[in-house]
Amino acid sequence: MLSKNNGLPLRVRPRHHWLIPTRLLLAALIPAASIHASPQSPTLQITSPAAGTVVNPGQTLTVSVTSSAPSAFLGVELFGDNPLGLVGTFPSLPGQLSVTIPSSQIDPGSYFLTVSGNLASGQEPVSATVEVDVERADFPVSISAAISPLIFNSVGEQFRTNLLAGFADGSTLRATVSSYVTYASSNTAIATVDSSGLVTAVAPGTTTVVVTYASGSNSNQIFIPVTVPAPGIAGPPPTISSLTPALGSVGTSVTIAGTNFGSPQGTSAVTFNGTSATPTSWSATGLTVPVPAGATTGNVVVTVGGQASNGVNFTVTSSAAAVQQASNSDITGTGYTSFSATFASATTTGNAVVLGLTYGNANAHISATDNFGNTYALATQTYDPGHNQGSTILYALNIHGGSSHTVTINADSSVAYLALGIHEYSGLAAAAAPDVAVGQTGTGTSPSSGTATTTASKELIFGVGVEDAIGRGDSFTAGTGFTKRTDLGNAAAYADEDQTQSSAGPIAAAWSLSPSSDWIGGMAAFRPPGALQGTAHVQQAANSDVSGATYTSFTASFTYPTTSGNAVILGVTFGNTNPTITATDNEGNSYTVAQQTYDAGHNQGTAILYALNIHGGSSHTVTINFSTAVAYLGLGINEYTGLATSSALDGVAGHTGSGTTLSSGTVTTTANGDLIFSVGVADSSGSQVSIAAGTGFTKRVDLGSLASYADEDEVQTSAGTISATWTLSLSQNWIASVAAFKPQGTH
Repeated sequence: MLSKNNGLPLRVRPRHHWLIPTRLLLAALIPAASIHASPQSPTLQITSPAAGTVVNPGQTLTVSVTSSAPSAFLGVELFGDNPLGLVGTFPSLPGQLSVTIPSSQIDPGSYFLTVSGNLASGQEPVSATVEVDVERADFPVSISAAISPLIFNSVGEQFRTNLLAGFADGSTLRATVSSYVTYASSNTAIATVDSSGLVTAVAPGTTTVVVTYASGSNSNQIFIPVTVPAPGIAGPPPTISSLTPALGSVGTSVTIAGTNFGSPQGTSAVTFNGTSATPTSWSATGLTVPVPAGATTGNVVVTVGGQASNGVNFTVTSSAAAVQQASNSDITGTGYTSFSATFASATTTGNAVVLGLTYGNANAHISATDNFGNTYALATQTYDPGHNQGSTILYALNIHGGSSHTVTINADSSVAYLALGIHEYSGLAAAAAPDVAVGQTGTGTSPSSGTATTTASKELIFGVGVEDAIGRGDSFTAGTGFTKRTDLGNAAAYADEDQTQSSAGPIAAAWSLSPSSDWIGGMAAFRPPGALQGTAHVQQAANSDVSGATYTSFTASFTYPTTSGNAVILGVTFGNTNPTITATDNEGNSYTVAQQTYDAGHNQGTAILYALNIHGGSSHTVTINFSTAVAYLGLGINEYTGLATSSALDGVAGHTGSGTTLSSGTVTTTANGDLIFSVGVADSSGSQVSIAAGTGFTKRVDLGSLASYADEDEVQTSAGTISATWTLSLSQNWIASVAAFKPQGTH
């Protein structure tokens, strides 16, 4: 059946249920005579309330129960349909219990109250039920159908109306089975409707279901158009508007939004690049379906009544998988400037290598190489000066693999007390894989990396744990959801672990350590292939100096390698003068000034510069240059994917003001999907201020407490006017600026 949502919330839930133990349920459903052989079997009777009693939300109802043999029962309990639940136990029979009907969020309709008692004889429990009618005392201000009109695919299809009643207190309740509601079809030859709102298509044609909500002298009606097409005449084709998410591995739950999907599913189908999938839910405007086994990257298509929808691309990713690991350690105190481990089996070209290391005696700069010429980058490094011990995580992506693959750790000064774990993984992005990383030190039995927030589903979370006081004789237990890989706890006080995080969000790599000791925890998260879809933020870095020292150039370096073809956008705040500003980097990219704003009253300014279609690489350092010396600097550099490789700038604006609310002023974009990049600066204090991103924006660099600078971004869905906003924790003079950049595929 095809249908159109009228915009009201659709809450599909079963008739009120309370989960009663099986024995009690059987007792409620099977007549006592069929349960007990003796005609004198004890019985329960509910003497009040009477069946069909109308009770209002918030009202208290007294339930009275008696029995033909009160002493035969060990205990008698009173249950109610959800949300009433277990009410209580009768202290004796005959007896009474009070039931208070919830005052809010209880749908009108029939609810069963059930008493059930266990017999001292050990026979099956005995029960009795009474049905009461919960109805609002006030009349609804509106009634509506969650789906209207109803457009069936064929004769014989059925659909249950979902009636919503809105009340003066702002609540919207499902009133489908309210005793105050009646249903009628204006032409039963076309479609019928029963007392519960179930509509059945009888013959081709059109009719109307009339829904009436009546109480006392008040009455309200709505009319639901119903269409049953003639054989061979199709309704409007289905249309997919979005997939959430747009990528994932087999088993990932995908929500497909659109129109004209029909309900129930019937013979309708959904495919992933031609592979049939089995939906777990289906409505006229949306369905939920797991990615089927065997699916490959390509279009998702919904087919209803033989008509196929538009195709929307879905990227099928491989979940990260551990292939193999190897390790090495030496805690004798021997000093090393290089240290190695070798995989037992040949590595595979295109996979990734992730390694964890603990080292002592010096906080050295750590790098890595291997005998296949792969490039390694640092993910995170944490050092505990109290015990002169550190840990680090490094990685190489899209490797060249082979036999006798040896990874070598290099230190710029001699280190000792070493433990090294090397790991080969499949299913990581070949570029821009690192997402977030974190590390910290502590003491006790629960090491943790600290929490970081990932940005993509199915990320590989790699964690290291180090005991750094004794250096041996430790037991590490992996955290919940993690798998321990390298275990050198007893030999060298080191272990590492991993997991694939099902959904993006906060996560920490945790351990249990025995015995209690000082520790170091570290974690790095790596994206799967295709995680960065469309215009997306890849990484950021920052630098600042508000000491008053002057500069004619100032730099910041990305933590991870940048990717060729991406873009770099930077924001800067500067003081003392309004110079000409340029930027360069160590990859030879060309930068352009997008926007520059200066507050002469406070001698502070901001600028946004950018480079498109960059040449990327490791240790990517961006330098901003000033024609005259400046001070009070804050610099944020950001890498983005998905921007146009030329002529990307689509509009700029800048504004100064005072107060707690910043606004860049309005810019009018010309392309759908523009990246909106903004900087916000408090320019009277220079530090110690909190800067909150505007609605719809995501804050990236935050130097608010250090340099009163922050930057944010948003992908604008549709072209039009937009301004970037911020909120300051203290009233200040401020500067805000914005630049809009077109996505790939626009001109």
